[in-house]
Amino acid sequence: MAAHLVTKGVTSFCPTTMTVSHEEIEDALASVKACMDDRPFGAAIMGVNMEGPYISINKKGAQKGEYVKNPDWEEFKRFYDGCGGIIKLVDIAPECEGADEFIKKRANFALFRLPIRMPIMIKQSMPLISA
Repeated sequence: MAAHLVTKGVTSFCPTTMTVSHEEIEDALASVKACMDDRPFGAAIMGVNMEGPYISINKKGAQKGEYVKNPDWEEFKRFYDGCGGIIKLVDIAPECEGADEFIKKRANFALFRLPIRMPIMIKQSMPLISA
């Protein structure tokens, strides 16, 4: 992927995980970490965008519904520590239980993203964004 992207003018990117089992997410993170440690030719990998599993079941798109869950800080911290801190973005459905607490704790670990496809109002989002 890195070799192909650089031919299109892309100099860096963040591979994205899917909403899959805990073990599959760990495997994906380990694979990306290995590529970052032994960099292939091409675009640089800047870190991982963890797109799932903390998304809304109602707006899951192509993600596997059986693995969608509420934000879980302790699980995220295990993922983060286990991969050496390469998670740079985390998608969070702010309407899900536990999102407020998760977003407040995330400051020292990774950025979070409120996915644009989530139907949230500005009034609901502002306290989370300024957390």
